[in-house]
Amino acid sequence: EQWIHEMKIPITGMQLIAQSVERVLFYARLGSVEKDYLVTEVSLKACALEVLAQSKQFLIQNNACIHTEGLVDMVYSDQKWLQSMLNQILMNSVKYRSGRPLVIDLASRDQGDYVTLSVTDNGMGVKESELGRVFDKGFVGSNGRAGKNATGIGLYLCDQLCTKMGISIEMQSKVGEYTTVLFHFPKSNAWRISDSYKSVR
Repeated sequence: EQWIHEMKIPITGMQLIAQSVERVLFYARLGSVEKDYLVTEVSLKACALEVLAQSKQFLIQNNACIHTEGLVDMVYSDQKWLQSMLNQILMNSVKYRSGRPLVIDLASRDQGDYVTLSVTDNGMGVKESELGRVFDKGFVGSNGRAGKNATGIGLYLCDQLCTKMGISIEMQSKVGEYTTVLFHFPKSNAWRISDSYKSVR
């Protein structure tokens, strides 16, 4: 038991290092998305399950309960980049979990001209006054300042990548109850990567 307790510290350290490396690679590739992008029809459920499989041990260690039954739609996107963004959102859910057992629900919905992917957790939540700034570069918010090792880069990278890919991203939250990140995917496979950002909100 003592050995297990002592091993938690280096294991946690290695996980933080791995997350940091992944974020650096994510950031480095961001400037060349157009050169490393393949649009295909992607199953949101298959995409999410692969991300969950890669993060299985980390999620189990943090007693996370994941629901994917609501993932039923297909979208046109680059699977690798989409998985990078989903991984970032899942890591945030773990980082900002509350005292309750962590539950994360992934679901999709056909909205007509676009498909929405939602990732909802029952964590700490975000103050209403901070929701408009969560995608700003370097913004950590009150939760991040409360010893959560936040950098203010993860959500910024997701927002920048979504902009380049023609996807809309937004966050909804209520302190102490939930946080939901929404990705809105255009239904057409004819659109091209652009630096213009068309919101479907």
